[in-house]
This record gives sequence, structure tokens and C-alpha cells, in this order.
Amino acid sequence: LEGAIIGVHHEQLTLALMERINAEMNGSLDMAISIFKGNYHKSFLHQLVSSQLDLDRMDYLKRDSFFTGVAEGAIGHDRIIKMLSVVDNDLVVEEKAIYSIEKFLMARTFMYYQVYLHKTVISVEQMLFRFTELLRKEVEARNVTCPSYPLQYFMTNRTGESDLDSEEVLNNFINLDDVDIMSTIKYLQDCNDPALRFYSKGIADRRLLKVELKKVPFSCDLIEEMRLKVVNTLHLPDDVAGSLVISGKERSETYSPGDNEIKVLLKNGEVVDLSSFVRRNLFEGPNITHFLCYPKFK
Repeated sequence: LEGAIIGVHHEQLTLALMERINAEMNGSLDMAISIFKGNYHKSFLHQLVSSQLDLDRMDYLKRDSFFTGVAEGAIGHDRIIKMLSVVDNDLVVEEKAIYSIEKFLMARTFMYYQVYLHKTVISVEQMLFRFTELLRKEVEARNVTCPSYPLQYFMTNRTGESDLDSEEVLNNFINLDDVDIMSTIKYLQDCNDPALRFYSKGIADRRLLKVELKKVPFSCDLIEEMRLKVVNTLHLPDDVAGSLVISGKERSETYSPGDNEIKVLLKNGEVVDLSSFVRRNLFEGPNITHFLCYPKFK
């Protein structure tokens, strides 16, 4: 739900919270903040935090592979970490670990296809986004309220980067979790707004939108045809039916050549970019998947 509840990127929120803790601890996080922002003189430390081979990517691949049971996401992180080195203040990986790096990149590709871009994931994600949009609209119109105060706060107050200095904004954000979202979803299953009620019941009872995927955008005629089918089959007004048909696209990229590349330390001491060293089929460019979500018809 990034951007749907609070209009700030997660890295900006991270920095704001680090700076708040730093103020409470009399500057104990000065170096950590400098590393996070990329200002620290040992730049390879920032590359460990944010790069195409950062520890966050290794962590979420291992985590998501474990919790979803998708074995292809497992990576040899210990092997990769042991083979990391520093040359001219840049993070490099030794040539003998190149197959572990290829496995890492392929694991990302598999996880995108089998988990992150799975039809069920896309359906739930889009339903949650649309639920949040409709909830904000109804809260601002004072038609509904949230049982969670932090969520009610963000639905009432549109916040952005300029609001991160506010203690009230940060306090409400850190008190917000998935329990607040699910309790609100369950609470609104019998609300008056038909679209909001549809999404509340659908998420709570796992009656998800049907998803179609294509490599090219869905035509406007097809989207309109699906909207009319919702109107006629579910007997809903046009504006409500429009809220139940969602189209969009998802972007994934295994590796981005030329953009903060992974550096490989060859046996002769030369440092080269990964894209000039391994199989080109790993670098096919961004993959765009177009989706169309709509209610299931009996």
C-alpha cells in the first residue's frame, strides 16, 4: 500500500524515523544516516544498503522464498557475502562467485513470475489499493469512519514529504499495522457504499477479482465491455461498476545494465561490469505485464 495511505516513499519514511531516533540518542546514528544517504566516505557501505546486490534484496528473496514455499527463490547468500571485497572504495564480487550471482539474479526472475506477479497477489494488491481509495473518499465525505485511529488520521489528512517533520504524522504511522487495515475491512463489510462494501467483503472472505495477464495493453473496448457486463450481471450503477474493473501494468527487471552495476573482480585484478561478463539473456530489459481485474461471474 505504498503511497496509498501516506504519500511518501518508504525510504523517505525510513530516513525520517532514523533522524527521529538519532535526535533521541544524541547523534548515535550519525554514521548510519550518512551511510544510508550515500554521504559516508566509505561508499561501499552504501552499496551494501542500496545497490543491485544489496543485503535487502538477499534478505527478502530468502524470506519470501521460505514463507511462500517457492524453492526457486532460495539463494546462496553466505557464498555471495564471503566473496565480496572492496576495490577503489567500490563493492566488488570475486570472479569465482559468478555462478552464485547468476543464481541470485535468476532467483529474482523466478520470484517475480511465481510470487510477486502471481495473479492472486495482483488481485489482492489491486483490491487493497482500490479499497483504500474508496475509503479515503468516504471518510472525507464523512459517510464512514475507521475503527483504527491511525488509519482514520491518514484517511482524513493527506500527508506528503513535507509532513515528515510532524511528530503526529510519525507517531500515527508507527502505530499503524496490518491489524488496523484488516479490522477496518471487516468493520465496513456492511457499509452503505456498494463498491466499498464489495471490496470489504471480497478481501475478508477471499472472493477475489479475476485477473487476466497480457504482454500488451488491454483495449479500451474490452475494458468497456467488461464494465457493461458488471452493470448488467451484478445490477450495479455505472460509477460503481467502473470501480470494480481495474486495468494497469506491473514492471519487473532482473538486472539493469549501466545503472550502478555489480562489479566483478577478475583473477588478473581487473574490475569489470557484470553485464560485460555473464550471459546476455539475463539482461533482457524490463518486463512489462499488463493486467485486467474484474469480478467473477457465475
